[in-house]
Amino acid sequence: MQRLLIALMAIGSLLMANPIALRAQNEGQAVDPAKGPHTIDEPVASPHGVASSQQHFSEQMQAQVPDTPEAVPSLPNNALPAAPSVHTVRAFHAIHGVRKQRSWCGSQLALLILGLLGAALAVIVTPNASRRVADHVSSNSRRDLQIGVLIGICVLPILFANAILLNIPVIKWLWSPIGLMVQFAPLLALGFGWVTAMRYVGDSVARKLNRSGDGSTFGRMALGLIAFFFANIILGSINRGLGVIGLCSEVAVALMGLGATVVISTGSGFGRRA
Repeated sequence: MQRLLIALMAIGSLLMANPIALRAQNEGQAVDPAKGPHTIDEPVASPHGVASSQQHFSEQMQAQVPDTPEAVPSLPNNALPAAPSVHTVRAFHAIHGVRKQRSWCGSQLALLILGLLGAALAVIVTPNASRRVADHVSSNSRRDLQIGVLIGICVLPILFANAILLNIPVIKWLWSPIGLMVQFAPLLALGFGWVTAMRYVGDSVARKLNRSGDGSTFGRMALGLIAFFFANIILGSINRGLGVIGLCSEVAVALMGLGATVVISTGSGFGRRA
């Protein structure tokens, strides 16, 4: 009895499965393996479908991203860089002008300090000679200038020949002691004449300021040096050529002192105290 029931149930299940399969075949509803879920280990159902999707994706990327030559244009090899703007050029000239002004002021300040130190040394070491040279410049400024220019013209060839002898390999070892004296002696005489003749300039400035009374030698030298310092600063700030003219005037004062120094040194009593 049990065997009969089991056989009947198997026959019924077969009869129910066969109509469903026949209906699926008649309607053409075949199961597409590519549409169903796949695991990682399962192979791709259709390689032609994957290739078409990759081609479509690459076409979309090319449509979205522009080409490199159009996005970033490259300059030709012979192309020149863009010219700087007017503001950049003006800023550069302004910075360059400030640097030149600072260097000019620094050089004039160094010259002032050197002159003050030289004046103090001249007054301390040779007070009588400094006073006599300054007095001689005050009374014979034009003549002292002529003598100073003449001496400078005569000294230049001597300094040139001395420089040649100091550069000869064999002679320079024998000539170097004398050559150093020849080289520095005119500079010392010119420096001494420069600081002592500044008293003449200081007296002139004091008269302009209604200070015509007798002042100290060092005080009038310092006044002349300070007057030239401010004059060179102002003229140099206006135009560099005007500043050079101011320096030439200062060189003329130094030549006056050089001429007076040579005139007094050739006489008697140079360097003696009164």
